[in-house]
Amino acid sequence: MPTTGDKRQMHRLNKQILGGYIIKRTMDHHSTMGFPRVLSTVEECGSMCEHMVSHFLCMPDIHSRIHQIQLLRDCATICETMFCYITRRSVSAKGTAKLCAYICEVCGNECAKFADQESQMCSRLCLRCAQECRSFAA
Repeated sequence: MPTTGDKRQMHRLNKQILGGYIIKRTMDHHSTMGFPRVLSTVEECGSMCEHMVSHFLCMPDIHSRIHQIQLLRDCATICETMFCYITRRSVSAKGTAKLCAYICEVCGNECAKFADQESQMCSRLCLRCAQECRSFAA
């Protein structure tokens, strides 16, 4: 007969698996599960890039940011994929990390071209994510 603790663990696992969605965790939880530091970085980078797309779609200078928005979308998508691959311990995680590093670097360099505070902050995060992904892939 499962204990109360076992039932809670099963409930949490079922919540994570249902619908293919992964529940966001704290860094402490990542560390205790043995996940590498890159996991929280790609999660943060993907969220930031997704936020930036929404932010820029409402800006009056959207036409000057088309390339940046395209790269932000690519970056958000690859970071989400990378997050999923690491959490499920996919055999493709290291190979995907190389692509993630490339896309994050290109996105970070594009964001660096814009002087606004949001783009500069996003640039720093994307470039840090690129470095983390390179380290993970090695």
